[in-house]
Amino acid sequence: MEEIIQSIKFQLDNSSDMVKIEIENRIDEPISSDPVLLNNIVLNLMENSIVFRGEIDPFVKSVFYLNDQHLVIKTIDNGIGIPPSVKDRIFEMFYRGSQKSVGNGLGLFMVKKALEILQGSIAIESQPNDLTTVTVTIPLGNTVAFGI
Repeated sequence: MEEIIQSIKFQLDNSSDMVKIEIENRIDEPISSDPVLLNNIVLNLMENSIVFRGEIDPFVKSVFYLNDQHLVIKTIDNGIGIPPSVKDRIFEMFYRGSQKSVGNGLGLFMVKKALEILQGSIAIESQPNDLTTVTVTIPLGNTVAFGI
């Protein structure tokens, strides 16, 4: 798990001037999952938090922990939030929810596809201009994957 976290920190290093980035690993044992897909999921979620950051003391934090044979990854930020009017569409291919969107609209679509492969789920709680919490839950016992 630590290798994935270090990889994510390295990939987000250029953004640390704009946003306080924190990653907390509460897992102290090896887990079985796909490191490439996990990296893709967390990186896309954190990059979205950075793009849609708030103006005052912006932060993004991801927390990794285990809960009943599931890997749980919570990504929390204090950005602009996800308006209810677009929340149902954010996982669509090429969907860009606002003028502030960068990229091609594939990030959250790829998160959704990675979670389908891993048989995981995603839940989003968002309040405009307050906190957004994205909770990813991935079962560990039935995935075809790699030890990390």
